Amino acid sequence: MIGIKEVSDQRVAVNSRRKSKTRSQIAPYLFVSPFYVLFAVFFVYPLGFAAVLSFTGWDQASPMKWVGVSNYLHFWADPYFRESVVNTLVYIIGSLMISFLLSLPLAMALNSKRVRGRTFLRVLYFTPIVTPGVAVVIVFNMIYDKNFGLLNAFLHWFGIHPIPWLDSTFWSKISVLGLVAWQWTGLNSLYFIAGLQAIPQSLYEAASLDGANKWGLIRHITLPALSPMMVFVLITSFVGSSQLFDQPFILTNGGPLNSSLSYANYLYQQGLSYLHLGYASAMGMLLLAVVACLSFIQYRKFSRAMQ
Repeated sequence: MIGIKEVSDQRVAVNSRRKSKTRSQIAPYLFVSPFYVLFAVFFVYPLGFAAVLSFTGWDQASPMKWVGVSNYLHFWADPYFRESVVNTLVYIIGSLMISFLLSLPLAMALNSKRVRGRTFLRVLYFTPIVTPGVAVVIVFNMIYDKNFGLLNAFLHWFGIHPIPWLDSTFWSKISVLGLVAWQWTGLNSLYFIAGLQAIPQSLYEAASLDGANKWGLIRHITLPALSPMMVFVLITSFVGSSQLFDQPFILTNGGPLNSSLSYANYLYQQGLSYLHLGYASAMGMLLLAVVACLSFIQYRKFSRAMQ
């Protein structure tokens, strides 16, 4: 009886150790599980549902109807789709030019020790990002007003006639780009400032001793060292401008004559205004694929250039 009891106690001890070991192995996964649950519920499931929905015709009032690739083929016959793509390309190219032509020189100026109040200026340039986008667009709507706007009042001092910033098919795009420049130039400048401050000063000192001038320092030290940050700014600017929505939606509502209609605006119209949910889902999947592919190409291209 004693032997049987000892064997039983040993089995209980072994089982207890196994359970304790199993719990210790499962515990880390339980701690990280909330992230994966939220990721699956709010990203994986909507993405999968949108992918399936893009092959259907559905307006929520009638049952889903499988249409295959008809939604994707309809892109080529939709003139408003083509116009929104062209407008978005203008926004992308304009925002990328702004990111480098304005942000990089501004970052170099703010990083210079000769500039007084650099900390205050950096905070000032970051303000447009933390300001609510809707409030910013409303203010710019008043600035761009043809009859009573501050911008036309300023131009009037130089004898320039009022410009229909929001009522012209040409100036409406410029107005949107001007707002985008005001919102994102400061943030991109801070990114470049962070990259500039990571460059060792010993490189500049050694190059100066070798006789390098100011342009030589920028060309051979600053720009190569900023390449990783340039890739980051390039990709974030590309992704952000390809999904531009608030600025043209509130500023011009896509007008006049759809001249400022962005891709995201047209997707919103199809999905929520006209309830063409299958077509809107196809537009969303196309945007996801294009942005992902081009971002990957940009990353690989600049990574090779930096090696």
